[in-house]
Amino acid sequence: MDYIYKDLVEAAKAGEQEAKLKLLNKLKPLVYSAIKRYGRGQDPDDLKQEARLALLEGIIDYDEDRGIPFLSYVKTLVYFRIHNLTRYQGRETSLNASIDSEEAKEFIDLLADEDADTVYQLIKKERLNALRDALDSLNPRLRYVIDQHYYKGRTLKAIASDLDLSYKTILRDKNRAVEILSNLLIE
Repeated sequence: MDYIYKDLVEAAKAGEQEAKLKLLNKLKPLVYSAIKRYGRGQDPDDLKQEARLALLEGIIDYDEDRGIPFLSYVKTLVYFRIHNLTRYQGRETSLNASIDSEEAKEFIDLLADEDADTVYQLIKKERLNALRDALDSLNPRLRYVIDQHYYKGRTLKAIASDLDLSYKTILRDKNRAVEILSNLLIE
């Protein structure tokens, strides 16, 4: 397949530094275009370096047997590299940023203290204890099915194989156990 800069690309792939430099110089407009399009407040020098790195990686990784023109291939690489570096720009906010000017509150003041013994943690403990008690009230096979499926992430088919039972039996056991647990927890 013939494409523009084929000789330079082949020489650069062979490791010739001069060919790599010539390609980088010839593709400067592509770099500037990507930075202009996706640069959004980032340092242009950093973005140029990243774009050049993407170009050099693209030169090494380019495979003409895939039928993709070289310029299209490296353009996509450079544009995606610059876009990925800048897409989260401006979305970060400091936890020490002020919420309002009157009360001088900060975002960090809104975060709950996870170590504090709050009502929510007490409720969570009560729910976990109730679930534990409800699980203890199940017969051993139903408890085993729930434990293996929900806590250990195993498939019902694998559990059926372990117990030498049919898939439908294990499915019914799981559904029955869930129904029993939900009735016990509602009470």
